[in-house]
Amino acid sequence: MIIDSLIQTDLYKATIQQVVWNHFPNVPVEYAFQCRTKGVDLSPYADEIRAEMAAFCDLRLTDDEAAYLKTIRFLKHSYIDTLSDLRLCADHVKITVHPDALPEQRLEVRIAGNWFQTILFEVPLLAIINEVYFRHTQPDDASNRAEGMRRLEAKVARLQSADVPVPLIDFGTRRRYRADWHRTVVATLKDRLGPQLLGTSNIALARELDLKPYGTMAHEFLQACQALVALPYFQRFAFDTWMQEYRGDLGIALSDVYGMSAFLRDFD
Repeated sequence: MIIDSLIQTDLYKATIQQVVWNHFPNVPVEYAFQCRTKGVDLSPYADEIRAEMAAFCDLRLTDDEAAYLKTIRFLKHSYIDTLSDLRLCADHVKITVHPDALPEQRLEVRIAGNWFQTILFEVPLLAIINEVYFRHTQPDDASNRAEGMRRLEAKVARLQSADVPVPLIDFGTRRRYRADWHRTVVATLKDRLGPQLLGTSNIALARELDLKPYGTMAHEFLQACQALVALPYFQRFAFDTWMQEYRGDLGIALSDVYGMSAFLRDFD
């Protein structure tokens, strides 16, 4: 089982979900997966991906996980209690194979349903697709592990030798090779770089490795707001809604959705 916990995801999914829970509880959404690497055919792995997604949908937020989320100051206890009652539905995920399409388009994955109920699918789905793909193309053997560690050690050495310390935050969950390798990378960075590693976006790894979880908003939030109000007003609407929810916490705004001029106009 690739995803073994509901908090095996990025913190920004929880911060956006809390806004959705409080302000947009009845909004329908649809997501579609796109393979960006031309020539890569993921369709042979469709059954494995379906099985992993079905296993993910059987997960529930545990009492210990809920207690940890409640230590994050800006997450409301009432939201976390609602999350504890959430039951994910595999019917929201449709995986279809199109044998006659271009290789990168043969696997179609679409997620449709209530925004609050489906928002947690994105990051685990991408992590699952990556890990299933690499199971078949880059198996987890001694040679690949050794090469991975060689590259990691080279990057650590480069960071340690920098004239000015470069602060790092891990955002690797949805891009990773394997879940256990992701943990190895983050644990190694913590051990070798100390406070230079500020934290990780992965909530479960932050809890396990005693790191600070990082995440604010994603483009998803601003793009959804484009459909909720008239287009010229969506950025101000999105930022105002975010401020109503967090009252000064999580004060990072994305500036690359609608152009810099429009962003500077709306970001007072």
